[in-house]
Amino acid sequence: MKRFISTVLKIAVTLLLLYWIFTKYEIGKLYEADFTRLGLAALIFILSNFLGAWQWQKLLQGQGVEFPFRRSLNLYFIGLFFNTILPGCLGGDVVKVYSVSRIEKRGREGLAATFIDRFAGFFLLALFALAGSLYLLISPLFAGQTIRHNILLYVLVIFLIFLVLSAVLFSRRITRLIYEGLLANINPLGLKDKLRDWHELFHAYRHQYRLAGKVFLLSFLIQLFRIAVHYYCALSIGFDIDFIYFLIFVPLIAMVALLPVSFGGLGVRESSAPFLFTSVAAVAAVDPEGHLAVTTQLLASLVGILVGLIGGVLFILTRTADRIEPAAGPARDSD
Repeated sequence: MKRFISTVLKIAVTLLLLYWIFTKYEIGKLYEADFTRLGLAALIFILSNFLGAWQWQKLLQGQGVEFPFRRSLNLYFIGLFFNTILPGCLGGDVVKVYSVSRIEKRGREGLAATFIDRFAGFFLLALFALAGSLYLLISPLFAGQTIRHNILLYVLVIFLIFLVLSAVLFSRRITRLIYEGLLANINPLGLKDKLRDWHELFHAYRHQYRLAGKVFLLSFLIQLFRIAVHYYCALSIGFDIDFIYFLIFVPLIAMVALLPVSFGGLGVRESSAPFLFTSVAAVAAVDPEGHLAVTTQLLASLVGILVGLIGGVLFILTRTADRIEPAAGPARDSD
């Protein structure tokens, strides 16, 4: 019953946000978008998901789970599909972890790999936002283009939070401090022991330096491509502003969309875009009311939904083919 009520509330929030967006903002440009640039945005997004599937496969291998790339790719696109139809933006991760658990009986390892996959992506997004903000401050090309609403402070705080979380996840010294100091005499329902077990799974990545380098490079490309999707959606409606603003604001929009208050973050992304983009004078001069910023996010969401349908088709096909039969034997991809 609680799940039903929660789902109904999220449907209501999504519809209310969309109603507010369509009544407050002029989105006529949505119907005049250049299909060539939208097609390019879709291709870039598809490519980012191929890279994402490869990264997820490598992280699974780091946990000793051997998935062939084809299976990783199928599950990655299926996860993308469920991200668009389930509340928040993490429903697809649950589907992927469940699949690893069902196929390989390695659910804990699958969860650890999927968590690090997500964590790496958001860490790189925070890094992009911070780097873009600093460049905006020091570059003579953007002299006088300050960002209002203390957004730069928020970017810095978010990045520092990710740095602290990285230390908590991967440092054995901090782990000992937590379990032998802060939680020495605290273990309700055995939670401390369970958390310690999860830390051991994350620590499996500590000395896999080659894997860490691959994940960093792949995450860098994946997140850069996904920011580029928004940029080309903007260009498709004539919203021609510098790419640096997308480096700063798209990561913040992605993090806001994590809030589990709507389906696939729909409505949340679009309603946050005008607040962020119009906080810069140069952007506000082009789009003072945020109409183009909202339309850009609607187009980016539409691209995500359309590409996500690939995962929907794969899900139907795999269900028809006896729910993704396990491979006959381990198949390690060559490095």
